[in-house]
Order: sequence, then structure tokens, then C-alpha cells
Amino acid sequence: MKAILKRTIAGTLLLCLLSGVLATLPVMAADWTLTTDKTEYEAGEPILVTATGSDYDWVGLYEAHPTGKTSAAYWYYIARDGHSSGDTVDIHNADYVNGNDCPHMMGIPAGEYRIVLCPNNGYDAVKEVFITVKEPKPPENPEELLSTDKQEYREGEPIRVTATGRGSDWVGLYLAEDDVGEVPVGPWYYVAQSGNSSGHAVVFQDVAQFDGNRTDIAGLPAGDYKFVLMSNNTYQVITETHFTVLPIGKPDAPRSVVYKSAGKGVGRAAGTVTVTAADGALPFSYELWWGNADGRLEGYTMLASVACASRETTVTLPDHTAIPTGADRILVYATNNSEGRDGLMSDKATEGLLPADVAGYSFGEVQKTFAVLSDLHLLSDMAHIHNRNFAAALADIQTVAPQVAGIFINGDVTDHGIDSEFAAYRAILEAAGDLPPVYAALGEHDLFGQGTDAMRIERFLKGTGNTADTPYFDVWVKGIHCIFLGSERLTTNDAELSDTQLTWLESLLAQDKADGKMSFVFLHQGLKQTVAGTQSKQGFDGVEQEDELRAILEKHPQAVLFSGHSHWTLQSQDTLLPATSTLPTILSTAATSVLWDDDAHRSGISIKGSQGYCVYVYEKQIVFAARDFVTGEWLTNSLFVIDTACDVT
Repeated sequence: MKAILKRTIAGTLLLCLLSGVLATLPVMAADWTLTTDKTEYEAGEPILVTATGSDYDWVGLYEAHPTGKTSAAYWYYIARDGHSSGDTVDIHNADYVNGNDCPHMMGIPAGEYRIVLCPNNGYDAVKEVFITVKEPKPPENPEELLSTDKQEYREGEPIRVTATGRGSDWVGLYLAEDDVGEVPVGPWYYVAQSGNSSGHAVVFQDVAQFDGNRTDIAGLPAGDYKFVLMSNNTYQVITETHFTVLPIGKPDAPRSVVYKSAGKGVGRAAGTVTVTAADGALPFSYELWWGNADGRLEGYTMLASVACASRETTVTLPDHTAIPTGADRILVYATNNSEGRDGLMSDKATEGLLPADVAGYSFGEVQKTFAVLSDLHLLSDMAHIHNRNFAAALADIQTVAPQVAGIFINGDVTDHGIDSEFAAYRAILEAAGDLPPVYAALGEHDLFGQGTDAMRIERFLKGTGNTADTPYFDVWVKGIHCIFLGSERLTTNDAELSDTQLTWLESLLAQDKADGKMSFVFLHQGLKQTVAGTQSKQGFDGVEQEDELRAILEKHPQAVLFSGHSHWTLQSQDTLLPATSTLPTILSTAATSVLWDDDAHRSGISIKGSQGYCVYVYEKQIVFAARDFVTGEWLTNSLFVIDTACDVT
């Protein structure tokens, strides 16, 4: 999985940096530039660095005059991890921070520093800039440096704090009567480190660190509190501000719920839901569920959770959201739930009925059904959770879609691309019993085994039972045209698609278009800036020949592209990219091994789970029904419907 690989690369480089002294400057090259916005700063002030270079060229901050071996306290890749050559980066917010070996440099306190540019994961600097950081000026009005958005909050309510500071100034939580320095601090955060910026409001519960002290106030139960702003990793108080947390209970159900259709047609949820709160205190949020006269629709997850904005809150349901069979209303609960607090939901829901000409699937008879899985990451150990998840997914598909025509896997069948893992794949398929045809696209993990690229590709094809000669091939399964693309060599995780492969793809798509047929295209790596997991901030690789591939897809609105690799959950925003004037429909395919979302990716802790699609083909529509194979539930917010551009039957 790519997120793990990136950490491995980063960790290797960091260990190398820790183990030796930075080399002396060689002859400088014209291809690299390195500048700062100035050469003198106050502690905590942004240090803006602009560098040009490529992929694994990197920028690091060092002490200017170390007494022994030195390490980069902050560093980042110039053209990876969401950065592009020429970007300006505040070095305080660099992607990699070495706090273990450089604790004295955290926050970049007063001192002299050297910023260097080193090419291609090497350690010989080709550019350098020296800067000086001075002690900050003392504040003129300390009381203006720390504030909260309110003086009273209810338990679990987000508390927004704005603090102004430099270096390692920090904000700690105390009871109002506590003597600072005499009793342990509760949760705390740095004002201008760890992604926080001086003068910017933060939600304290989201950014706070907890050292295990003061469990009595860690969850901010009802009581009187104060935030204290302290100087540069000390207990020297700059200023403080007081606030109160009030107890809460269950909210009342909303007064009314009104659904208004956007007129997209039967079975389509597109429209708005307007929720009016009951009299009294507003709830924190609302939960929306599909339902009928018997209550919540069984086997479906929550449709949406939205913050209560005011006395009247309006929720927009996207155009391509489908209404499940059996649903004729939306149920809305008011809730004061927050992290660590349960049972604070209204005892009953308020209903918003759907118009009779909108509710439920009315697309006719299902013509064909197929399943899409991705990123199995199987290991040799049959008891591994990845292997068990894949086996469970196959069993679940056979239960909920017994007429499934085929099962298509969008890459990374194995974790290391070795024979024993491919053997595990075949064993799981055999144990699953009477399965329909199963085909797999090639992922970069499937190329991690030993040998040449040709040997790795042959191992994948043989290991997955495929008789094709190349990593790209197409099959027709009961009238469903499936086109599998695949990288032709192991690169830095990008897909490498030859001119021959691209020409072959264009020919197939053109023939389908001429024949009035749909084309289902499977490519493990995603096109950047399309669906969840491909956004620049998420830092995943893509396709070397992206421009050429986009130019081909632009001509073929009858295609549907499945995008894997990133493991982003199907509950994420942008799981579906509806067809545009420049691209066909694209869907993110999540994973059966482990899952990620933006929060999990930032923390480095993956999400346990196993997800994929059952795809239902009607005469004029296709429904992509996202499924959680662990819980056995349909993922309501990723139940999509699109109109077919041409024939699939």
C-alpha cells in the first residue's frame, strides 16, 4: 500500500541523515534554486522557502554551526507529497519533522540555521541559504493573544481557540482554580507547530495533545476552565482566558423535516432536506437515515451527518445519489453526540416523506450484475486479516448478488508480488466454491517480486490465472466489456503505459462507441485530481502518461473508469466523479484490505474495513452499490445511479 511505502522511503532517508554529517558543497547546478523570503526572522515567524527541483530532491533545515553530528530538524521533498517545484513552503510546516534527535530545534528557536537543497535522496547539498532567528519581541497587550469564540459551551461542543505566539509557545487546559506549574496540565497544543499557525482559530479538541495527565478534565466535562498561553516550552505564563462547560442531555427531535426533489427522476435522491429544530437549545447535529413505515431501512448505513447550523438547517443531496429500494421517507434524529459520548440522540426521529414519483428504484428489471473489488494485498499467511477480508467479501457477494456475472479486481492482488501470495489468491478463490469469472488488473504491489519487469508481469498473469501475454487485456463477460490496463514496468508507483497500450485502448473504446456499447475500464493507479485519494493534498502517485490517457478518455463518454490504489473509503467525499465534458464517469474503488481517509492518512493509522461495489445494470441506468463486506451493510452515501450512454445489455 502506497502510504506505507512512502513512510518507508521517508524513514530510510531520515535514518541516513541521522547517521552522518552533511557533506560539503559540490559544484552548483543551474537546475536547482533555493531562496528564502528574507535572512532574519523572529522566533515563530514563518520562514518561507522556495525551491526548484524534481521528485526526490529535498530541502532540509540544519543548525548552521553544529558541535558534532547533525540532523535535519525539518525537511520536505520539493516535488512530492503534494508539493510542486517552485512552491513556497513555510519550513515550520515541512512534511517531515525530526523531534527525537533535534528536540532543541523544535519550533526553530533563536539561533543560526542552514537550509540546504540535496538532489535525488542524496546527502550532498547543491544549494544552501543561511538564516538567523532572533528572540521575539515581548507582546504589548498579552490579554489580546488568547481568546475563545464563546464564554459558555455545552459538553462535547467544539471549542474554538485563537492564540498568537512564536516558536514553541503553547496553550494548556486547566481547571479555573488550578495553580499553573503546581498541578499537571490537561490537553495542550503548540501555537505555531504541528500544523497550527499563530493567530488562526483551531478547534481545541481536534488539535490538542494529551500526555496522560488530568484524566479528570481530558474530555472537558461540565465545569469552569481556563486556557493558559505559555512561552516557548516553559511554564512562563503570557496570558490566560476563562470559560465554562455546561452539562447537556438528549435533544428533542426536530420540529419538521421537508424533502424537496430537484426533479432528476424516479429513484434519484437529488434535492434538499430542510430540518427545523425543536424549541429550546439547538442540537449539535442531525443524523439522516433512509426509512419506511417500519423505521430505518434495514441493512443500510446512515445517509448523512450534518452540523446544526441554525434554527433551520438545509442539507443538499447530490445529483447521482440513488434512493434504496423500500425507502419512502427520510428519518432525521437530533443529536448531541460527540466523541466518547453515546446515548445523546433524540428518542425518536422526525420524518420527511418522499414524493410517490421519486421513491425507490423503478429502473425496470436488472439485466446484469457484477462486482468490483480492489487492493486485496494478500499475504502468504492465510490467517492474515487481508486474506480473511477477501474470503469474506467473496462470500458476501455470493449472498447478496447470487446472479453476479463476474468479479473484477482493480489491482494490488498481492502485497509483495511473490509466488506464495498468488498461491494464496488462488486458494481463496477455490475455497469460495462456484464463482463466476474473476479477472484482476495489475497493481504496483504485484510488481514487487524479484526479477525483470517481464518476469514480474508473467508471474502476475500466471498467478491470477490469466492467459494474456501483456498486463493489458480485455474480456467480454455476458455482454459486459471489461478493459484492464496495467503498468508495463515497476516505477516509483506510477503506472507506465506504453504507446502500444494506449493505441490499443483507444481502438477498443472507439469500436465500443461505434457499436453503441458501454466500456468498463480498470486501472489501478488514479488520474490526479479526479476522485477520492487522487487529490494533490493526498499525495498519491498516478499515471506517467496522464495527459495522453485523458485525451483518449475525453472522446469516450460511454466509458466508466474504476480507480484504485489509494484505499480511500467509499464514505469519502468525491468517491464518484460524474461524466464531464473532458472525462467519463470515474469511481474510486476503496480496498478489501485496509482503508484510509484524510484524517487517517494524516495520523498514519489505517482504518479496519473491507469495501467494494455490486454493480447493477438496467436497460437505461447503472447503479453502483457500495458495500461494507465486514458489517454486511450497503453504504448509503455511495449508492450511485448514472444514465447509460449506450447499450450494456
